[in-house]
Amino acid sequence: MDILNFEVLKKEENLTILEWLENFHLSNKTLRDIQANNLLKLNGEIVDFNTKISEYDIISIDISSFEENNFEPFSKELDILYEDEDVLAVNKPRNILVHPDGNTNQTLGNIISNYYLSQGLNRKVRVIQRLDYETTGVIIYPKHYLAHSFLDYELRNQNIKRIYLAICEGKISPRQDTIDKPIGKDRHHNNRYIVYEKGKEARTNYFSLQYKKNYTLVMLSLGTGRTHQIRVHLSHLGHPILGDELYGS
Repeated sequence: MDILNFEVLKKEENLTILEWLENFHLSNKTLRDIQANNLLKLNGEIVDFNTKISEYDIISIDISSFEENNFEPFSKELDILYEDEDVLAVNKPRNILVHPDGNTNQTLGNIISNYYLSQGLNRKVRVIQRLDYETTGVIIYPKHYLAHSFLDYELRNQNIKRIYLAICEGKISPRQDTIDKPIGKDRHHNNRYIVYEKGKEARTNYFSLQYKKNYTLVMLSLGTGRTHQIRVHLSHLGHPILGDELYGS
């Protein structure tokens, strides 16, 4: 069994079990599964979801039926930036896929799978965001389905901010702006995207930090999360990311 234990906080006092669970933004099906299979206990006892909770109560949830290692493990060193019982944040190296694509199992997801198993955790590998193969940066892995549901909700509602730094060609003007251009697949090039009138809505905010020797260091944030979005938008402006072989000059 794989049990998570939560101590009820002062601010959560007098909530019902159901109201407490709703803080995780779980689906109705998941809530039904928890209740129908008696996966939740309050202070060691199975209780009705209308039961009110008190400060210092212990809520225990058996997550075993929702968790099973889903990727073939691949052993390679991880650059761990932060970890607790709920999340794992790692630095993704460049030139590695986040998830298996059917052609290789030597991806970050496979490395995470191996790490979980080495820690005695039979957990499903879940991620709330991805980075391109060529991109390095922080990837957050929720370590169980409750954390995944909560963080996914926070990301979709833009309560989690993703900030990117890039060096691009030329001098961007104006210094600060929002690129609001739809993006769609390039029918003439495999795995390439373009600004396309009938594509999906895409918004990228940027701010120029420094210009030197015909290159600009820019800070960017996403209003949407389309594949290759930053690379496509900067290339469309005529300022592709330095070294971008797919969208660069």
